[in-house]
Amino acid sequence: MIKTLEKIPSTDSVLFIFCNHKTQHTVQQFLEVLLKQLLQREVLSEEIALSLKKAKSTNIPLSSTEIMASLLKHLQSHSHTFIIIDAFDEVLNESSQFDFLHRLKTLISETSVKVLITSRPSVYEIPQNIPRLEITAASNDIEAYIKSELYQNLRFTKVVSTLSTQEEILCKMLKKASGM
Repeated sequence: MIKTLEKIPSTDSVLFIFCNHKTQHTVQQFLEVLLKQLLQREVLSEEIALSLKKAKSTNIPLSSTEIMASLLKHLQSHSHTFIIIDAFDEVLNESSQFDFLHRLKTLISETSVKVLITSRPSVYEIPQNIPRLEITAASNDIEAYIKSELYQNLRFTKVVSTLSTQEEILCKMLKKASGM
């Protein structure tokens, strides 16, 4: 999806964050990721780029307020920017979810940025002005995927040699997946 959006001639930038439950980040770090992507693409104004370089050279990080101000300033003058947040439910701290969503609401309301958030339904605070599309996998698709992954793993088939045990493991995994 990111590559497709980047190919659209009118697109200014496509910014993205891939959330992972193994690596938890603060809201400040999420905002820094977005700003760093703009810096790497060399699309920031000279004023914003200089403030980032100054912060880096003095080892005094920008505050989340300063980062938000820089993002807002940039996004207000770049009307075709997309932000994609993938697997948002992997952000385990509800306070961080709420705070980051609050910041996204600000970006959405004060700029024309387009936002896509993918998440399991467990995140209820996603702003109402972001359209929702529920996607669930069919149980037979999940079963086919799990079977292919398990049976391709030689260690699994050696350790769990009986078919009944393999089927029991498969049933428990399907129950845990419940439409993911």
